[in-house]
Amino acid sequence: RSTQSRSSAASDVYKRQEIIKKIIGIIILIISMFFGVYAIAIGTLINGIIATFINAYPNLQLLNYSYKEQVKDITPSLLLSIFMGFIVYSVLFLKLSPYLTLILQILIGMCVYIGIAKVFKLECFTYLLNTIKGMLKKR
Repeated sequence: RSTQSRSSAASDVYKRQEIIKKIIGIIILIISMFFGVYAIAIGTLINGIIATFINAYPNLQLLNYSYKEQVKDITPSLLLSIFMGFIVYSVLFLKLSPYLTLILQILIGMCVYIGIAKVFKLECFTYLLNTIKGMLKKR
């Protein structure tokens, strides 16, 4: 296969994935909006999980990169995010003003995430740092 036909096939797969995800997202939004804001938030979470599997499927087919391997690769970041979420959520119990709470949550969340990612040398974090450094060097 030529590079152009592979690129075209990849863009067709991507386009198909996006259409499927948008249709599912709209259906979930329409259903959840009748049940309130929390239902919309839960619907968004469900849609994100479904979208993850839709996005992972071509990796399985084209690269023989199984769901299990993909989950194993994202698990450290997922666990770190969940831990950070609990820490950030706990700031609510300080009963501060909404603006101060938000500012503290953002700062604490960043510090916790970056700190733990550095301590455990998460590959995704190292990749992000190297990408940012490379972009800054080009300027």
